[in-house]
Formats: sequence, C-alpha cells, structure tokens
Amino acid sequence: MKIILILLQVFLSAYSIAQVTGSVRNAGNRAVPAASILLMADSGSIVKAVQSNDSGDFRISGMDSGSYFVKISSIGYVTWKSPVFNWKGAPFSVALGEIELQAGEQLLSAVSVKAPASMIRQTGEGLVIDPTKSLLTTGSTILQVLERSSGISIDYQNNSITVNGKQGVQVMLDGRLLMLSPEQVLRLLSGMNAENLEKIEILSTPGVKYDAEGSAGIINIVSRKQRGRGTLANVSLTAGYGRGEKVLAGVQLTHHKGRFRLNGNYSYSLDHTYSDIDIQSGQLMPLLGGALAVTSVSAANRRQQQHDAGLGMEMDLDSRTKAGIQMNLNSSLGPMHTETIATYTVLPDSSLYFRGNIDSRNRWNNLLSTLYLEKQSVKKGKWRLGVDFLSFRNTNPNTVNSSFLNEAGEKAGGNDSLFSPWQRGYAETRINVAVGKLDYERPLSGTWKIESGLKASVTRVNSSAGIESLVDDVWIDRTGAATETGMREAILAAYANATVKPVTNLSISLGLRYEYSMMEPVGKSGNVQAAPVRRLGALFPAFFLNRQTGAGGEWQLSFTKRISRPSYNDLATYVVYSDPTAVFTGNPFLQPAILYNFRIGYSQKGYSLSMVLSDEKNAIIRYQLGYGPVEGLLYVAPRNLGGRKSIDLTLSLPIAITEWWKLQIGGSGGPRKFELTHTPLPAATTYFGFTANASIDLRFPKAYGMEISGWYSGSSYNGNVMNKGFGSLNAAIKKVLDKNRGTLQLTANDLLRSIRVYNYYGAVTPEVFSIKNEVIYKAESTRFPIIKLSYTRTFGSLVKKKAEQVPDRKEEESRVRKE
Repeated sequence: MKIILILLQVFLSAYSIAQVTGSVRNAGNRAVPAASILLMADSGSIVKAVQSNDSGDFRISGMDSGSYFVKISSIGYVTWKSPVFNWKGAPFSVALGEIELQAGEQLLSAVSVKAPASMIRQTGEGLVIDPTKSLLTTGSTILQVLERSSGISIDYQNNSITVNGKQGVQVMLDGRLLMLSPEQVLRLLSGMNAENLEKIEILSTPGVKYDAEGSAGIINIVSRKQRGRGTLANVSLTAGYGRGEKVLAGVQLTHHKGRFRLNGNYSYSLDHTYSDIDIQSGQLMPLLGGALAVTSVSAANRRQQQHDAGLGMEMDLDSRTKAGIQMNLNSSLGPMHTETIATYTVLPDSSLYFRGNIDSRNRWNNLLSTLYLEKQSVKKGKWRLGVDFLSFRNTNPNTVNSSFLNEAGEKAGGNDSLFSPWQRGYAETRINVAVGKLDYERPLSGTWKIESGLKASVTRVNSSAGIESLVDDVWIDRTGAATETGMREAILAAYANATVKPVTNLSISLGLRYEYSMMEPVGKSGNVQAAPVRRLGALFPAFFLNRQTGAGGEWQLSFTKRISRPSYNDLATYVVYSDPTAVFTGNPFLQPAILYNFRIGYSQKGYSLSMVLSDEKNAIIRYQLGYGPVEGLLYVAPRNLGGRKSIDLTLSLPIAITEWWKLQIGGSGGPRKFELTHTPLPAATTYFGFTANASIDLRFPKAYGMEISGWYSGSSYNGNVMNKGFGSLNAAIKKVLDKNRGTLQLTANDLLRSIRVYNYYGAVTPEVFSIKNEVIYKAESTRFPIIKLSYTRTFGSLVKKKAEQVPDRKEEESRVRKE
C-alpha cells in the first residue's frame, strides 16, 4: 500500500488549469519533431517555450491570465503564427489541431532527405510504431515490419506471433478484430503491403473500449489515410529474388471533394519461397517396434499469391454527422510441395526408410466490411454506431504419396490405412461473423470525460476435415481421422470509462468492461468427441494514470485484466496428417487464459522505458505433444499451462549523432516463469527472454539515404519446447529522383543468412513416448539473402484549408465559456 501511495504522490502536483495543444505537420502530413513552439504575449514578449515531440505534438500550460498567440518555427519551414486568444482565469483550453508548416523554397531539397525522428512512441496502453520513418518499410509486407518491432517474435515453423514471449495476441485492422486463427492471420499479414501503413499500435495494456480478448494484448494495424482536399495517388512496385521470385505491387488512391471522401487501395503479392526442416529424434513408438532413432529431412516449396483490396467511402451528412463504409477483401492461393526423407532405426540395428511427397493447395477468401454513422454535438458529446461483417472460407486439400520400406526393400507395416502409400486429406472451414457496436463519449466539464459502449457479436463456424487412405484400390476413411463439426459463439459486452484531469498535467482514467460469451457445438460426426458448451461472464477492470513533467516528459501507470478464449481451431476435433506416426488435432477441453497486467513507463523526447508485470492463468500454448484416442499414435495439439509469470522491460532510444547520422535502439526482455501440467511429469522452469532491435539511418547529399537494421530474438519456450535465439541483419539504399519522379530503393534482407530456428522438444521434462527431438527450421534466406528493388511515386496533391488548421477565435472563446 505504501508503494501505491508513493507512486500517486509522484504523479500528483498542481499546475494551472490552462493549456494550449496542437500537432505540427509538414505538407506530406508527416510529424515535424523538435519544432520551436513559443507562447507569445500580445505585446510580443516570449512567455513560454517548448518543443514538439517525435509525433509533432506539443502542450503549453501554466500561464497567467492574458492575451496570447503561438509562434512555431523549424529549420527549413516558414514560420507560422496563430490568431490572438484571451484567457481570463477560468478553466481554459485551446486546441490548435494539426498545423501544417510550409517548406522554405531554398531548403526543399534538403528537407526531402532529412533523417527521421524516433519510430517509437510510448503511451499508457503500449507502443505506437511509425513505419513511415524507416526506409525498410518500402517493399516490405506488414509481417516483416512487425518482425522488426520491439517485443514481437514470429514463429516461422508454427505460424504464430508472440509479444514479450506470450502467445494469445489479437490482431486488429483499423480497429476491427480479425477473428481468424493465428496461422490465418499470419498468412494474411505476410502478403499485405506495408506501404499502406500509417502506424502500428502494440497495446500490451489496452483500455476497456477494446475487446478483452487477447491475453498478450492487441496489435492494431492502422491504414494510411491522407488528409486534405483534392486527388492523390501513391504507386509502388517491388521485384526481388531469394531462392524464388518475389513481387509486391500496390496503388493507393485518395479523393476528397466537397462532403465526399474516397480512399482505396489494391496490392498484389507473389512470394515463391522455400524452407527446410531437419530433425534428429529419439523416441519409444510402439507402432514401429519400440525404441527408435529418427533422422528426417524435409524441403518445402510454396508459391503464394495474394490479392488485397480496400475501399472506404465517407460523406458528411451535415456539419456534425458523417456516414461511411469500409471494405477489405483478401484472396490467397498457396500451393505447396513438401518432400520428406526419414530413416527410422529400430534399436538396436533394424532400419525402416520413409519417403513422402505431400502436395497441398491452401486457398482462402476473406471479406471484412464495416458500416458506420458518427454524430458529434457540442452539448451531447460524440457517438458512433457501427456494424461489421466478416466472411471467411478456407480450403486445404492435400495428397500424400509415400513409401515405407524395411532394409530388404519390402513394404513395412500391414496393408491397412495407417501404412498405405497413398493418403489424401481434405479440410474446409467457413467463418461468418456479425458485430454491432455503439460507442459514446462526452466531456462533462473542462476536467471530466466519460466513455461508454455496447457490443454484440455472433460467430458461426463450419468445418470438415479428414484423411482417406487407398487400400486395395479403395479410398477409405482413416480411423479417428474424419470429422465434420460446427460452432456457434455469441459475445455480449458493455463498458464504461471515466477520465478526469484534476490538474493540467495529470490524467486519471478508470474503466470497467463486462463480457458474456457462449460457445456451443452445432454438429459432429466421426469417431471424435465434440467440445462442451461453454458459458463465461467476467468483469475486466482497467486503470490508467498519466502525469506530464517539465521538458516534455510523461509518466504512465496502468493496470488491466485480459482473457484469451480458445479459438475454434484450438477446440475443433479435426485431424491433419503429419507422418505415419503423428497427426495434428485440436483439444476440446482447453480452458480460457486470464491475464493480469501492471505497467509503469516514462518517456521524454522520443526516449522511453517501461516495465510490465504479468500473471497469467491457464495460458494457451500450441503444438504440444500428447496421447490421443488411437493407441500408439502421437497427437500434436494445444494445451493449457498451469501458470505463467513475467517481468518485461521495454526500452527505446533514438540517438542523433549528427543531422545526417541517427540511431534507433530498442529492446524488450526480462525473467519469465511457467508451469507445465500436461506432460507425463509436471514441471516448472524460469528463464530470461528478450528481443532486441537497432537501426542506423544515414542521409547523404543529392537525395540519397541508407538504413541498416537488425533484430534478434533470444531463446524462448513454447511449453516443453525450447526455441534457440536467432536474428537478421537487413539494409536498404534509397534515391529520391529529380523533378518529382518518385524514388528508387534497393533492399537486402537477412544479409548474414541467419534465420535458422533450433527447437528442442522435451527441454523441460520428459515427453510422451520419451521423445527427444532437435528440429532445425531454415528459411530460404539461409541459402542467399533476399534482394528487392522498389519504385514508388506520388501523383496529384491534397490541399488543406487554413481554416482547418486553427480554430476561429470567437468559436473557441464560446466553447471555453460553455465548458
């Protein structure tokens, strides 16, 4: 209790309840950091001086009653002045909004290659990353941008995203939850063009207005939306090669005329990629005679093509009401051929030889659409009504042709479905989601604001999967390997949040969210057990405290509670072929994970440091080994941990060595502890996990720029599997062409050919069948770095009205009086 009181005393200090805020931007709607902001008395004398932060934002407070104006200047820009405004001692706030600085004519060429400020900004809910400040964003996918971000790791082998070592992260696109499996989300992001990004929010402690789903937090991907009137088009084209060809092309269009605004984008990606997996294993497998030593080599060849299209239309119905529609369509086709060669040495000296070829054709189509209506009133606040629809369909048929021979070259095993040389699998999933949301916010006075909302969602999933074997020229279902199930889920949620500013530099927010969920199976077939009906009602509180200090510093303190419900794929009783002795499946008895987070952070002038303490119950971990319905067969399925605790420190340091040479250093890590309860012998372990990233940004004369960037993810655990650390070094060279002819950029990814992932099964405690595996996953770049050449160009222009930059003096004074 004493610690809490001391922290509150640090945050509480009284300042005058008067402030002037704004955001400094340039003509390209980019933030102008370190701009000089002067609060001038009407007589012309300087009253206060501050600088804009890395996001271009500024705040001036603590002045006496009087008449003032604001003067803003920055090297390379024309000085800007605001109208005069008056303060007579009442609670007072002037919001200048976005202020566009015009570039000085004599410095235009220098400004075009000016080194960017910090990419990372800290908030009370987590981190905000501005990918537009990195050269490597051009020609990258959204997944590659995430991979270079603090605290994020990509599990290439198991197709998942972890934040600070925790699975269970939820991904949102422009504030809309992608209700897909982790693998489906990963595939989606791996083909989306990062050129369309405005920012990425990594929210480890999101507030109550967000869904409580996602114990590891939320990653919100925000698309770029140009502002101003007119027509603007951005075109990008990237071509590259690693072991296979790469193409990424896109166009973004913005049109704003009168009351109508249109934003559209389209991108196409082709990624012909290869990967290799080497396995050394020891195990006791009754199906193959007992004690085994296994050596396996697999090579995968995938050619994934993806189309992504987005369309947004918005119209002002009147000065305070607008309506809009947003649609995103994604379509992907990824045929893959995998060849596996394995030797099973049945100890002491008998050998079996397996050779298998698997051909799969993974296709999915995804449509996400939103209708919304917003209305803002000076007296009644702002409300927003929205309806979302998601339609997703995935098919993944596959065929397996294999030979399983003994030392004499004779067929091993019997003439049954398990050892048949021809297998074929089928899998189809359909997901339909409807979501309705109503959000409302209203300032009650100059210091109080309330937010509230309601949400209802209904999800319907139908899935069929199975494996057939060719026996005596007849296709038959493998025992325990065919299922056709469905799921219906409904979630009702309500939240309320109150924010108070007792003094100018302090903000306190307290919120509560209630969610009730019901999930029930709607059908089953095959030799499987359906998931039970699940009902859960829970409260999710959140507390935030922000205190601003002198010189632009800010403290943040927060507490949140989160949940991770098992996804349908986690619960479904599907069966997917792996090899003659193993299958992938779901676990209908998974429990939801509950996470409690406490976070404290400090940031100043782009520098930031935060600490998050986490306590998670029943954490869900995927791809764990276990027994199943068929005796002797290995089942790979998701499981619950007994518990998981962690302390994570996140650091971001932008360092300006010179005007043309800047560094960005970041990282996240700390001690982590978890308990295993699903293994034959329960166990617990503690380790230090971390991720680190750094970039060097160099800007040269004649509009040349260069960036060298690297990231490293330390050793981590996925249940009883240890993943050894790995990383990558990347570089890019950029040239801005003369006379607005666009830019050219050359990018090289994984220069050191280092994306090798070593996984060790049974690393904490003995596994089922006494399995001890060493698995090495090698990305295609381990053969040769991936080289890409990109060209981007902008056509047209958008113009901002000066009236949109500075509020009218009379209108502002009228608003202040009402507050």
